[in-house]
Amino acid sequence: MDSSTPSSRRTVLAERYERCVWMSAGVLSYQLCERGLECDHCPLDQALRARFGRPEAGLSQGTERAPQQAGPRLSGDRLYSPGHAWVKPMRRSADGNRTVACVGLEPGLASALVNPKTVVLPTVGDRLQRGRHHAWIVMDGGTLPIEVPLDGAVTAIHHELSEEPGLLARSPLGDGWLLEMEVTEAQMKAGRLMPRADAERRYALEGVRFRALISRALGGSDEAPAGGAEAAGGAPGSTSRSRVGPTLPDGGVPLQAISEMLGSARYFALLMQAFG
Repeated sequence: MDSSTPSSRRTVLAERYERCVWMSAGVLSYQLCERGLECDHCPLDQALRARFGRPEAGLSQGTERAPQQAGPRLSGDRLYSPGHAWVKPMRRSADGNRTVACVGLEPGLASALVNPKTVVLPTVGDRLQRGRHHAWIVMDGGTLPIEVPLDGAVTAIHHELSEEPGLLARSPLGDGWLLEMEVTEAQMKAGRLMPRADAERRYALEGVRFRALISRALGGSDEAPAGGAEAAGGAPGSTSRSRVGPTLPDGGVPLQAISEMLGSARYFALLMQAFG
């Protein structure tokens, strides 16, 4: 007969396994990881991401709670894809049979791109397929592929991004646009794009996941930090175990400092793990 109490058994388990990133992010009240924080093939991770991504997703009372909104707010004049792209209908095509839509990168992911080196875009006239990669953002540490949100033909690309990729983070909903494409009404519907409210919920989930992954990688507190190293009483760039500084995409200096602490390859791997 096992005479140990539930709390004592939990303590023993906590010593053997690390906290799940969803617990660190505050989505689950208690969950330990037996996979060494390798989330790519974790069924719980996949189920949670799918659940929060559904417009009708809700949370039952008890062990789970919805993630709080974090990061830049989205614009209501466009739609959003699970692959972190936005689509804004602009005008009718010359023949009147299609819509010319502008495509860009949603602000949460865009602001997490530390020192992008260049952006590789398709060429005008290319026919794109939804779910395939249509752009690549080259960073220190790796190249981030961006999925096509809709089927359609490219009518214009943002040439300036190849020389000034920082526009992606500085103005993701404006001057940081990627391309324009012609799409039919049927192609728009087939894209199953999300309105702002649903996209904010999904992107907020991935934002808190990114914060938890970085916090664990830095060896900091599982609690979401509220200020930088200076606010925590440490020197700029310090790796205090109690407070690690802002770790949500915020487009500012703190994320660059975190990238330097972790190394560009490790930071990029965490970015892909959270947003890929």
